[in-house]
Amino acid sequence: MAQSTQAPKTQERILSRAKEIAQVHGIAGVSFRDIAAHIGIKSASVHHHFPSKGDLTVALVRMQRAETESALARIEGEADFRERMRSFVNLFRTHLVTGNRFCLCGMMGAEVAGLPEQAQHELADFFDACAGWLEAQIAAEGTRLRWSPYASPAQVARLFVASLEGAMLIARVHQDVAHFDAAIGVLLDGLSQD
Repeated sequence: MAQSTQAPKTQERILSRAKEIAQVHGIAGVSFRDIAAHIGIKSASVHHHFPSKGDLTVALVRMQRAETESALARIEGEADFRERMRSFVNLFRTHLVTGNRFCLCGMMGAEVAGLPEQAQHELADFFDACAGWLEAQIAAEGTRLRWSPYASPAQVARLFVASLEGAMLIARVHQDVAHFDAAIGVLLDGLSQD
């Protein structure tokens, strides 16, 4: 019984450490040996839970998507459109203010050509989920938004997600979240109701 309780905790610790590394160095920088040393287990134990780096990569993207979808469900309860948008932005901003990290899926997106096919599909699903959620929020506001006459809710949602990732990149290079805040502030103002 103790072993079954320990296994999920070990998996969670492996995934947590792998995420931290990948957000800073990319998935190419993730080493089973480094993970094992950091959490105090043998490298073979990491391989027991994730036989290959591809398995670990797929698990990381699935974990990130589940965390994000859970956060989006919580945000959905916020009554005000602008508050929902700010909360969505903060899901990404939080990475920058936590050790100048990058969005895990954004970082992996830069490495997509070297990822297993399943991980590539999982990444696409992650970004589609974020854009889909945004699209629904924007569509619900209808013509009250400034973008409405110029682009569809789907186009605006994809622009928003792409802008978040790009703003994170610039802020990370400058090691200053103010670059992110300035760019995304303009975007939020562009969405705001007249």
